[in-house]
Amino acid sequence: MQGNTLKPPVAWALLILSLILITPTTLAYIPGSLYFFMAIPEAPVLALFIPLAGYGIYCSWCITLKMNQYTQYGAPPHIYMGIAAGTIALAILFKLFGLQNSIHKLIERPLSAIIMGFGPLISSCISLSITHYMRRNTANQSEHV
Repeated sequence: MQGNTLKPPVAWALLILSLILITPTTLAYIPGSLYFFMAIPEAPVLALFIPLAGYGIYCSWCITLKMNQYTQYGAPPHIYMGIAAGTIALAILFKLFGLQNSIHKLIERPLSAIIMGFGPLISSCISLSITHYMRRNTANQSEHV
């Protein structure tokens, strides 16, 4: 089962890419969640946003830090639930601040998009895709042997 572990250069490249994508959102989440917590009486939907976004960021870090283990054994279901939770939190953020009509502004300012939550979403999707591809590739190789 050791045939489907990540090669060191690929693992390091994925780690660096994930750190670049997840760290800004994590650093913005802490003061942002405190700010949103104070605004809950005016906007009760923020009470749902804070734990969903936190769980999504947590699962992004899990898939990043345990990539080699997930490549061998597959990602557990809580990772998929975390990506779904983070996506729901991102949708709440977009709806709450009326950002659905300003996608072109986010394209012009990619750092803002990464900080808002697209970074962990992109990183998680890339990591899960690579995990799935490597597991499928290993299964195909073992069938041909």
